[in-house]
Amino acid sequence: MKKLLFFALCCGVPISHAVADGSDSFWYTGVDIGQGYYANGGNDAAYDAARHRLAGGLHLGYQFNQYFSTEIAYQYLGKAKASYNQGAISGDIQQGVVSARLGYPVTQSLYPYLTMGGAGWVSNVEGLNNVDNEGFSPVFGAGLSYALTDNLALRAEYQFTQSLGDTAAGFTDHHLATVGVSWRFGFTPKPTPIIQEKIVEVIVEKEIAKPIETQTFIVSGTDAAALFAHNASQLISTKPLEKTLAFLVQYPDSIITITGHTDNTGSEKYNQWMSERRAQSVADFFVAKGINKDRINVFGKGELSPVADNKTEQGRAMNRRVEMVVQPFEIKSPAVI
Repeated sequence: MKKLLFFALCCGVPISHAVADGSDSFWYTGVDIGQGYYANGGNDAAYDAARHRLAGGLHLGYQFNQYFSTEIAYQYLGKAKASYNQGAISGDIQQGVVSARLGYPVTQSLYPYLTMGGAGWVSNVEGLNNVDNEGFSPVFGAGLSYALTDNLALRAEYQFTQSLGDTAAGFTDHHLATVGVSWRFGFTPKPTPIIQEKIVEVIVEKEIAKPIETQTFIVSGTDAAALFAHNASQLISTKPLEKTLAFLVQYPDSIITITGHTDNTGSEKYNQWMSERRAQSVADFFVAKGINKDRINVFGKGELSPVADNKTEQGRAMNRRVEMVVQPFEIKSPAVI
């Protein structure tokens, strides 16, 4: 028993010095209870054996950080029994365990871990063999801890201790499954980081096209004569239309309304037809130059809208004209006068 206490105290020394470490470290202590199993207890000559025994213990540990801690524990592994024709034999084992624990916090509450260390044990055997012995054995295990509060945590753990006992008492491996509670001293959970979205204001300089005003282009008189042959609607020259075309290309969202006019020479019906044909010829020219036909409205007014006196040659030349009105938006229902 003296060796057991000496083993626990010596291995506990480095733990005591760790209290000066970082602020996220803490002490914890608790109690465990569970079922132990002496894997090799008894032999073929025994007609009755009790290997599953109630076991329990106390633990004290220090958490260095969220991944690593060390722990010392006292464990009573229970009394195993076996009955033979010659008599019965029983024995109990106590041990002090020092282990390192490696874990990973899956969540702020759930913490799985692995353990590895050593045990200093003492056994007391009575009956056919009255033997007291002691020794050291390796210990391995795994567990799962769940925090109920900042200070109180539940844990479930499996532990394997190899080769307890000696030649006289008989060697046995030991399996131990326990549940327990731990109280954590000075534990302060790390606050959940608050992610602040940084709003970056981006100023984009965008060149805004200056809105156009309605523009009117009129080809009449000498220009009109250059556009069309006498009493014809086919274009013979497009030079008088180049200024209007350039304006349409510069403002691709604009809408153009082309209206043809004539003088009063000939019948009113013929003049109406001729004005429409000439306006359409101008429109066809713009379409051939890449202007979308949906941007073009075509009308003919014949002799109905004179701008000069038809009694003079000069007046009739002014009335034979093509008016082109360019607007920044589409006229859904243009008025026909």
